[in-house]
Amino acid sequence: MEFIFLFLHVLQGEKNQWQMRRSQKVDKQEILTLQANLQAEIQAKQHLSEEMNKIKAANVANER
Repeated sequence: MEFIFLFLHVLQGEKNQWQMRRSQKVDKQEILTLQANLQAEIQAKQHLSEEMNKIKAANVANER
């Protein structure tokens, strides 16, 4: 009986380790996705900023 309890305990520990590794993998994937989304957002904002600067420069040139 003690052997069965020990065996089940070991199996439960392996299951918990697998779940923890799986959770860490999912967390890492989510972090990478968030980082990629953030980078895309930063690039989009930089592009808009550059376009705004061009428009401002054109307006200043037209006012002269």
